[in-house]
Amino acid sequence: MKSRPLKNKMCGGKEKTIKREKETQMQRINKIFSHRFPQIFTPIKSGCNSVALLLGIVYPLYAQENKVITTEEIVMKAQRQEEQQHTVLKDYTCFAKEVSRQIDKEQRITEETITEKKVYQKKIKYREDVLKVVEKGESLSTEEIARREKKERKEKRIEFSWGFPFAMREKYQFELFSEEECEGRPCYLVKAIPKEKTEQLLDAKIWVDKEKFAQIKMVGNPAKNPKYVKSMEIEIVNNEVAKDIWLPVLVKAKVKAAFLFMKKNIENLTTFSDY
Repeated sequence: MKSRPLKNKMCGGKEKTIKREKETQMQRINKIFSHRFPQIFTPIKSGCNSVALLLGIVYPLYAQENKVITTEEIVMKAQRQEEQQHTVLKDYTCFAKEVSRQIDKEQRITEETITEKKVYQKKIKYREDVLKVVEKGESLSTEEIARREKKERKEKRIEFSWGFPFAMREKYQFELFSEEECEGRPCYLVKAIPKEKTEQLLDAKIWVDKEKFAQIKMVGNPAKNPKYVKSMEIEIVNNEVAKDIWLPVLVKAKVKAAFLFMKKNIENLTTFSDY
């Protein structure tokens, strides 16, 4: 009978110790979550309220913050962003500077032409006015530019066109390759794999902005090379020229072409400015 008060005293001491440990744990939880979610977090006291708060508020927010987005969602959001942009942007003008070079086997420049243009885009109509042409370091006259353009229209030239993968998603298979920075912005890197081998489709990698789902950059080559082309690589870089309006600031092409006994390695770099 005398040992019972001692036992109660010991149990009471353990209860106090456990209570202090619980309070310490609560203080740690309060500190962690008040720092992570300062706008919505109120300090936890104890008991069932703490479990309810953690499961009902903090965990859903944490899960939402770390939600894994699917490849299909990225593609659909990127396409929606482009469609919304087209409804807002109906026409624009800009300046373009095109540098075209022919490269020999030793990677030396054998020919270089610099062309400055003003670009007019009105709905689906596209027009270019040539402002200046420099060949072999000398500027051409207005008459020489006109003759040059007329000659180019008569000669056989490499023509190619394609649709961007997200606008033709039924013709592609998409894979989320990785997440990485591109042009200083966090991006999803999506691989576009054509379902058919045609000239109008691209085997491409596309960097999609994680916040705005704009297409920041694309690098690719035609699924099937156009006539007279042995290989071709295209690179397009877009920039936000106005709020939620992303347009090309750089287009780069490397082409290896062959026609009968003639072989050409062509590098073309076009930069756009003053939208």
